[in-house]
Amino acid sequence: MSAPIRRPAVAVMAKAPGVTVVKSRLHPALGAVMATRLYECFLRDRLDALSAVECIERMIEHLTARGARVLFNSNAISLSPARAVDLIASGLDELRVSLDATTVETYARTRGADAFPKVVANLERLSEAKRERGATNPRVSLWFTVMKDNIEEIPELVPLAARVGAAGIYLQRLVYNGLGLATAEQSLHARLGGRETELIRVTREAAAAAHLDFSASGATAP
Repeated sequence: MSAPIRRPAVAVMAKAPGVTVVKSRLHPALGAVMATRLYECFLRDRLDALSAVECIERMIEHLTARGARVLFNSNAISLSPARAVDLIASGLDELRVSLDATTVETYARTRGADAFPKVVANLERLSEAKRERGATNPRVSLWFTVMKDNIEEIPELVPLAARVGAAGIYLQRLVYNGLGLATAEQSLHARLGGRETELIRVTREAAAAAHLDFSASGATAP
């Protein structure tokens, strides 16, 4: 028998801030918390820069033409109308949007930018551009790091996903080790209460009714 054909993939590999120790050489000067926050800013800037790089559509076309499945994460702040059209034409398979909120106030608090309305408008334009062209890609998914500070907002992810044309909702729990924003006070890892469990259940059922993919990273797993 011949070996199965495997499609190559492209990924950005990095340490997860707050999950593993990062920028340890800066700890004596800045402290572990500030060094971790600085690293997180560096990482987000790098990912945003990658998604906004000139001619990235040509890179995507090059990869998809060779059978690669191409996806990337973005905050969608720089997703202009022209960029949306170019991404559709490029053959990008999936755009994963880091959101962490469904309100203006929580977005500004958790993401550090007053950009929630802009992100939503950008995704709506992408959805409209896909409809106009009869395109199914890029698949859009919403990624939400759940903390005590924002868990009450997860049921609103379902109507938000429908509004912006997203196909899936993915909840990720914050696993804490005391560094950066990964604090015991914010984390729900392995200690979901009745209220949190109910919110996830309600959101899961609403997502199923809306024909959306949904994942909550397991009930107690990180």
